Amino acid sequence: MNHFYTFNREVKNLIKNNPDNKGMQVIERYRKSLRVDLNYYDALEFLGEHLGLELECKEVYERGKFKGYIPQVKLHKGNPYNGKAGIRKITEFPYKSLNKLFDYMSRQYVYFLIDLPDFEKHVFSDREH
Repeated sequence: MNHFYTFNREVKNLIKNNPDNKGMQVIERYRKSLRVDLNYYDALEFLGEHLGLELECKEVYERGKFKGYIPQVKLHKGNPYNGKAGIRKITEFPYKSLNKLFDYMSRQYVYFLIDLPDFEKHVFSDREH
């Protein structure tokens, strides 16, 4: 299974299973407000760019041997999380399977986004889409 499909499926299920969650509603409204019909992965990547956040999969090696991927959020200066540039690891546990990584990462990234202070305000501020 394609790992982007896994990401999209998980986010879609999160939103579907939490219809009363304000943060989930904001994500869905944002996706639908875009001029093009984007899947959740692309819409959240676009949103992350707007917010100064970047979802990454870091390859981890130990003594030259591949151990897996660690999901992390790259924070750009001025982001609404803390305003500072840096890295926030989603987990320290490396995933060897991209599908398992994207399954876990999709949910955790959504939780990270909707926990941002004034999430809705930041999502819909100064947008030119």
